Amino acid sequence: MERTMNGGNSVLFLTSTLSTTNCSTTRNISSTIDQFSTDNATTLEVEEILTELDLKTSVTQAVSENDTTNVIDFIATISTLAGMGQIMVTPNIYEKVVSIADHVTAKVQDATYSTQASSLLYSLEQIGFEVDVTQSSFDFLTPNIAAQ
Repeated sequence: MERTMNGGNSVLFLTSTLSTTNCSTTRNISSTIDQFSTDNATTLEVEEILTELDLKTSVTQAVSENDTTNVIDFIATISTLAGMGQIMVTPNIYEKVVSIADHVTAKVQDATYSTQASSLLYSLEQIGFEVDVTQSSFDFLTPNIAAQ
């Protein structure tokens, strides 16, 4: 804070500094998922984790094969919790799941990931999306998945 006198009037100037977050200290995808516990999980907790995963998976080149598997497994966990009635599938959860699935689509379309592709499609179907689970590959830009 600086104070300047101007003809008997005092003018107060506020000064500030900008700090940035060191990205290397942010949690990776696995640790984000690992913080989640299915015991007494709430819809809000799921939304928060999905929001973080949506951001982290948006840089698809940084998502490893292991991360892809972990994300698909997490979506399967969400579908299980929703099926048990432990969480509600809110519009925000729909939006985030589709966004995350879209981010990992390129990786799961690879032939070596056919089981992950099937798992992802099955989980989306369980959450309430209309999904053609007979397809061996999919593209989120086609009508293959449409939110109900």
